[in-house]
Amino acid sequence: METIKKKFSQELNRCLKIKYKKRLKNSEFATFYNLNFTRSITSETARKWLLGISVPNVSVMKDLAHWLDMNLSDLFNKAPIKKSIAPKKMPHD
Repeated sequence: METIKKKFSQELNRCLKIKYKKRLKNSEFATFYNLNFTRSITSETARKWLLGISVPNVSVMKDLAHWLDMNLSDLFNKAPIKKSIAPKKMPHD
């Protein structure tokens, strides 16, 4: 779960910086969020998301992804494990 929190925070901060051309304060992010959605958040909730202390529920994540063009698929996919596979030996006729 800690990895998801960290990745979500990084992606959220990156997308907000792209959209608003600066790093937003907690209160600024909460205000922009509240203007765009019927659910509202406090600046404390915004702080927790921005710092990776907590993450919103999945439906809020989807709203944020749509609003900020975030790629959330990376948050839930584990990095592929690279295995070296030796080629199979073919029997000689």
